[in-house]
Amino acid sequence: MESRLYDASRYGDITSLMELIREDPLIFERVINGFGETPLHISAMCGHVDFAAEILRIKPELASEVDPKGLCPLHMASARKSFEMVSVLVDADPNVCVATDQHGRTPLHLAAIKNQVQNMKLLIETKPEAIKILLNRGETILHFCVKHGSFEALMLLVEFVGLNEGWVSVNSMDDDGNTILHLAVSRRQTKMIGHLLNNNLGVDINALNKNGFTALDILITQSLKEFEDKEIEAQLRYAGALSAVEQVRTTTEDDGETILITTVRSSNVGSNVTSEYDTSPMKVKYEGREDWLTDKQNVLIVVVVLIATMAFQAGFSPPGGVWQEDSKLNSSTDPDIFLYYAQKTLSFDYIDSTLLNLLKSSNNTKMNQFGPVPDDGLVLEDEWTSIISNYTGFYPYLIRYAGTSILAYKSPMIFGIYIISNTVGLLASLSIILLLLTGLAFKRKIIVWILMVIMWTTITCVAVSYLIAIFSMIPPFNIGNQIFNWMLGGWLVFVAFIFLLHILWFFSWYFKKLGST
Repeated sequence: MESRLYDASRYGDITSLMELIREDPLIFERVINGFGETPLHISAMCGHVDFAAEILRIKPELASEVDPKGLCPLHMASARKSFEMVSVLVDADPNVCVATDQHGRTPLHLAAIKNQVQNMKLLIETKPEAIKILLNRGETILHFCVKHGSFEALMLLVEFVGLNEGWVSVNSMDDDGNTILHLAVSRRQTKMIGHLLNNNLGVDINALNKNGFTALDILITQSLKEFEDKEIEAQLRYAGALSAVEQVRTTTEDDGETILITTVRSSNVGSNVTSEYDTSPMKVKYEGREDWLTDKQNVLIVVVVLIATMAFQAGFSPPGGVWQEDSKLNSSTDPDIFLYYAQKTLSFDYIDSTLLNLLKSSNNTKMNQFGPVPDDGLVLEDEWTSIISNYTGFYPYLIRYAGTSILAYKSPMIFGIYIISNTVGLLASLSIILLLLTGLAFKRKIIVWILMVIMWTTITCVAVSYLIAIFSMIPPFNIGNQIFNWMLGGWLVFVAFIFLLHILWFFSWYFKKLGST
């Protein structure tokens, strides 16, 4: 019979309900003693208003019955978009508006999670004291809304507490001393932060939690330097937010880098240790440009990762590509092409061929002395004849191996510069990445400048690699070849000029620092 009752509750079948009551007038008593969900819980969850009203007419005390989780029917109805159901349950027993589940949450809390503003208004009108109920660790319902990202619910509650002094306020703190602004900043609730700061709600922007942190301190400490963090920091700064150090600053010396302050000693964010205050003044190094250093780090890490990626790809994709298969370039069949590649190849030392090395070192043999190719092969000088006289039908040739760079055969010197430049750029980028990941790079400003010099070198190498790639594609007769030379020269002069300026600045700064100490 109980299963029939639950089926009727699930489908809102009033006819079946009345039939069951006629069959067993004590059916609701047995349901209450079952220590589970009552038919009213089910109908409230399913939104059957008429069915719930009929149950309450017969057994109104079911409105205050709770399930094993401490939830009454109003808890379930409040989280749903069913204002009529909430009205029926509230009319049956207004006291359930302040009933708490096993987590200390009232129906108002569950309505706030789902931003059920209409339900919240009815609950507040019926039992305003529900707003005062605190959760674990002293969290107010305002903290609860921030934690769950319930913006509409927060706006309603903030408006209500603003009109009722002595209630929970926007500056109420939890057991850790955090206000709702602390939580909103910690959870990057940009919309909530804007609402709290821009509507004259009386928010204490510079309130300190028990760890001695303002909302701005939390942002700086936890900041990932995303765009969202920058936006939040701008909002806070515009509203007058300060860090804890800035609040207690008393004297600024010299250029603002060394200041006299009252030190605030605190544990890390998130710990529950009460902050201690040392009232003895002491000099501390005020890193007034910490944001500058962090910004530099962000820029560097992005740039070097991009450069490392480009350099890695460029190493496997040299200008002109690679030979797709092994091939032999014979002087007898392609004398002109052979002479072109032989001339380029012989200008480098790493070609190990007895015949070609002899040609390179001979005083009598010149590349322009190769004449037209007769039927019996390429015309050779005397030095060649003494070597190959025992080999009938032999002609000089070059082997082009699959996977080797075409540019290495066409212009070995240019290819060598390309490889060196690209490799230096890759290794320099990886070195910077390693320094940044180890956290050693930004301990001192001097290290930042060293990294910047390495960065200039890396960028220069990338530029040289690019210009070489362009140069390799320009035909010798094209006027662009000359323009390329101007561009390369101009770039190198520019880099040298910037580098020289920074060297002069560094020595000026160093000697000034040395003199001041």
